[in-house]
Amino acid sequence: MRKKGRTLHDEQDTRAKLACFAQQLRELSFPTSTISIDLAEFVASALESYCTGGTKSLDASFGLTPKRGAPGDPTKREAIARKIFAMRLSEMSWKEIADAFSAQGSNVTDERTLRRIYDEFDVKIMREELCRRLAPNSGA
Repeated sequence: MRKKGRTLHDEQDTRAKLACFAQQLRELSFPTSTISIDLAEFVASALESYCTGGTKSLDASFGLTPKRGAPGDPTKREAIARKIFAMRLSEMSWKEIADAFSAQGSNVTDERTLRRIYDEFDVKIMREELCRRLAPNSGA
């Protein structure tokens, strides 16, 4: 998305400057450079990827964009889903659930992400809960 006042010419000029900078990084004389070869290679590759259209943004070229889908370890996501299940059983709204996770200092506080995590495990959790409740001597 172009910012107001920027032109296509400005963007092309910026890409050209970044490409030039990437080339200069690759041409640095090592070991006399104060920049490590690994760092220079990393930055040059990211800039070239952006300049050639390999990525949509500089953030993406440097690997700073979040991955699609629910974040984190599946075991942690399932634990979050189980907490959500208990909250839903107590008739909490999604907004209340998001607020509760936020109050607990959780990394995941976005209602949409919480719903996505819950949807990933809801059938499994409900099945286990039904089996637990229907089992003889369950005490439920």
